[in-house]
Amino acid sequence: MAGEALFRDLLWTQLDARAGGVSVLRLELHRHLPETVRLGSHAHAHWQALVYLSGHGTQEIGRDLHPISSGSLVILPAGCRHAFRRGAGQPPLCVMLDFTAPWAKRADVRVLAAFDIARVRSLLADMARLNDEGGVPDQIGRAALTLRLLALVAECSGWYPRPARSSAKTVLHRVQTMLEGGADAPAISKALNFHPDHLSRLVRAETGLGLRALAGQFRLRRVQKLLREHPLVRDAAAEAGFFDQNYFSRWFKKQTGKSPREWVRSGESVVRWS
Repeated sequence: MAGEALFRDLLWTQLDARAGGVSVLRLELHRHLPETVRLGSHAHAHWQALVYLSGHGTQEIGRDLHPISSGSLVILPAGCRHAFRRGAGQPPLCVMLDFTAPWAKRADVRVLAAFDIARVRSLLADMARLNDEGGVPDQIGRAALTLRLLALVAECSGWYPRPARSSAKTVLHRVQTMLEGGADAPAISKALNFHPDHLSRLVRAETGLGLRALAGQFRLRRVQKLLREHPLVRDAAAEAGFFDQNYFSRWFKKQTGKSPREWVRSGESVVRWS
């Protein structure tokens, strides 16, 4: 592959999964190698969707520059010239979908909501459990999961209205809204009048994460945002509800592998999802 010298492949599958006039050619999950700084301007004969799960940088599309960070979704039509320059810190982790489609759409860059990122990760986890050298059931499974991933990308891109929410998805939407407002798992269970275990199972079915794990990811994301906004770590900790700075530092290092100051100096700007 052309990207062998640029990426470390973590998941790779070549297929021809079709639905209507759409055909998915290849799916990759790869991490940019540390020595990779810039991918030169290039174009493809097919469509490409990129979902960044970590790292940050700049995507150049034509003459436009777009900042990229965790949750960025990039859609590139066939023939669209683009280039990527990665930022300092952790090398980007990126999902790449190559596909053909009859759509007349333009290049687009968006930011996925937290629960949509969780849905992407859940689909990838399901795919990783399939045997790449397996028989027909695994081949069908990979094709089905890849088409679901492309459907999610198209949905998040606004190419068609989101489907009517099931009761579980309606609950998940309310959970997400409350998490973004800073509520914790017990408060959400009480407010929605759900037993905590039942609510956690509903959330896990939609995102692959239990309620407490998802709440932890939202809290970490909020803390990282506050660390970028406040010059003093203690101010960011206090605003996030941590009034013991030593406890905050231990908690943050457990989540990210870095102390708050080390994380700020690293230039990393993303949540590490478990």
